[in-house]
Amino acid sequence: MIVLTALLAIVNKKVTDEGLKEIKHDLYDEMMKREMDKGTRQGLYDFLTYYVSFDNEEVLSIFEEEIKTKIGRSDTMGTQEYLLDKAEKKGIQKGKIEGKIEGKREEAIAIALEFKKMGLPIADIAKGTGLSIEEIEKL
Repeated sequence: MIVLTALLAIVNKKVTDEGLKEIKHDLYDEMMKREMDKGTRQGLYDFLTYYVSFDNEEVLSIFEEEIKTKIGRSDTMGTQEYLLDKAEKKGIQKGKIEGKIEGKREEAIAIALEFKKMGLPIADIAKGTGLSIEEIEKL
């Protein structure tokens, strides 16, 4: 159903934002009728927001307000805010991972430097630290 909705909107380039809004409402109503869980609905809604977007930002705001009314909530996070929040969290997580990788690299360099000062063979230092021979020679 989701793929067909996206395909309909993509293939029919003449569909207006109002027509697209109608298509999305129909899809949302169908998801509610089928009693899909909130996570599934949100995932499908995100997919449609990303791949089947409105040309006019105002129509997006109107659509979100109408969905809030349908589900009886007034404090739900808007789709754009939700996607930005999700992207920000993913970026923070990626930054933490990259930070850990960089920290391990710096630690390997410090260890290699100490081993080099002790006179250990560069090939052994490379094997033990995971650094390349060229990197160790530059230390």
